[in-house]
Amino acid sequence: YDQESPLVTVEYVDPEHQPGVAKDFQITQIDTAVFSSGEQRIYVQRPNEAELTNALLRVSRDQKNRLAFLTGHGEVSTTDTESSGMSRVKDALSKQGYELSSLDFSGLRTSIQPSVLIIPSPSQPIFPEDQQTIEEFVNNGGRLLLMGDPNHETPLAALLGKWGIELGSGILADAQDRLGRGSPTALLVRTFTTHDITEDFTSPILFPVSRSVTFDPEKGREWDFVALAQTSPNSWEEMDRTNNQPAFDEGQDSKGPFTVAALLTSKVPGPDG
Repeated sequence: YDQESPLVTVEYVDPEHQPGVAKDFQITQIDTAVFSSGEQRIYVQRPNEAELTNALLRVSRDQKNRLAFLTGHGEVSTTDTESSGMSRVKDALSKQGYELSSLDFSGLRTSIQPSVLIIPSPSQPIFPEDQQTIEEFVNNGGRLLLMGDPNHETPLAALLGKWGIELGSGILADAQDRLGRGSPTALLVRTFTTHDITEDFTSPILFPVSRSVTFDPEKGREWDFVALAQTSPNSWEEMDRTNNQPAFDEGQDSKGPFTVAALLTSKVPGPDG
């Protein structure tokens, strides 16, 4: 790109010899590529050609993708620095050039809408009129990322049911695909579908706690469902969520594999196609 375009300038920096430059660009790892244009910065760790091209395209756009985290219903906080929090997620997304914000439903009803609405594991009720606001947001072409913690009931169960989605009521466990000798509920998920979202997933991903996602095509006739990540056939759904040493109970638990992450796409094109 440096050779092909006079608009691109490439500079290689050794952070040990130029620590000031590394500090200015907030570099914490070697082999980091930083794309900078105006006030925008995008960070790529150990980049390949596809990632470099994607970052170059993104940094050259004037409009950022706006990601909004819903608040007010016991969601996981983006300021929580504990392992259960999402501060590291927020930092990583910021470094990728995304514009992040937190909002409640009054903000979601404004004319300035986010590209993606993220609802990270809500634990408190969401009123029907607010669920309708979410539905309208999605129907108008908005994208929704919902995370569901099996330790809490799903306040959006009614809305998900309209789309044909049901979240399992138990905790998924696997005595084989788990983190070391830890709890069987700390899953190492190894099975990913061949989708653009997961095509580069080559290593197991840790799910410290997870629940199943199922789809009813009769209820969700207007939607296409794609399973993105699945547990192994040896996994099971532990229905006793208070059990500190879960083990498969033939009469109570169900055998896997289970879907733990999925994509739902409308068959009816929205305003943006």
